[in-house]
Amino acid sequence: MGIKNKMQAYLEYWGLDSPAFQTSLAYDRLFMPDSWMSKMDRMLLFSEQAPSLMTLTTSPGHCKSTMARWLYKSLSPDTHEVLLVSLYQEEFDAGWLLPKLCRFLGIQGTDRLQSLEHLAQAIEESNLDSRVLTVIIDEAHKLKSPSSMQEIHSLISMQSLVPFGINFVLLGNPQMMDVVGQTQEFHNRLSLSVHLENLSLEELVGYISYRLQMNRIPANTILPDTIEMIHQISQGVYSRINALLENSLIEAFLKSEKTINSRIVDQASQFLPSHQESQYRPARQSPSRSEPPKRPPEAPNKASRRVKKESKPSKSVEISSLFYKADKK
Repeated sequence: MGIKNKMQAYLEYWGLDSPAFQTSLAYDRLFMPDSWMSKMDRMLLFSEQAPSLMTLTTSPGHCKSTMARWLYKSLSPDTHEVLLVSLYQEEFDAGWLLPKLCRFLGIQGTDRLQSLEHLAQAIEESNLDSRVLTVIIDEAHKLKSPSSMQEIHSLISMQSLVPFGINFVLLGNPQMMDVVGQTQEFHNRLSLSVHLENLSLEELVGYISYRLQMNRIPANTILPDTIEMIHQISQGVYSRINALLENSLIEAFLKSEKTINSRIVDQASQFLPSHQESQYRPARQSPSRSEPPKRPPEAPNKASRRVKKESKPSKSVEISSLFYKADKK
């Protein structure tokens, strides 16, 4: 049976149009726990006020980029000019943001100061119709030093003197806050700092029920006594939950079963990286007593003509970022 036929057989087996848990949901059909919704509502309120500097953190793989997209779609184009930035390489120094902002807004500047002045002027002009420029930066944990956040801090600080209306939202893994905390001035400028927790067991029950209903899969397909096992393996992280549940449906399909029990979940988990890492990671070995003692390092021979080569300095790597604006449809 070919790959297409195999996939078609899998989808037909469960009555699906597309994979149940590996298909991205539209932003207006996301499952958002109440604990998340209250925090995101607060972020929307602060987005109406300029200047606002906000951070949002989640565990890796826990819906961070999805929330960036949700926030982008939730801000009205009548009141906001929204730019969505996704970093794909690490940034260590200032200078990565301003040129891209100017280029994106069609502003020309010969140097950083001139660009900053032109940028402030352009933003001020955009506020003539009461719109606020909101810059959403996804993968912001790739900003690796306080210097890389300098331009953001400058644009926020300038508005104490010239209120031209610009907000920043930084979304990243929790390690992002380590860099934020290194600069007291930047840290003190924060208007809101939000962390979205992993799903609790109760929230996981609601999420699984929601996805099963959405895909027209009977609610009793996943047995209740397996939910705690799914939560333990996935740690309540969305990407792990989805991968485990999709693997479980595939496992049941391959075994011609129609229910997901603990045995199916356990077998499906064998194909997840977290299980494989613990299974194949080499154990630390203590030195064997039978090994001969190591010889102490020999003193350098002054008469030797061998000269240790000096290590060449590593070449700096050009670092950039992916900068785009999606169409709101």
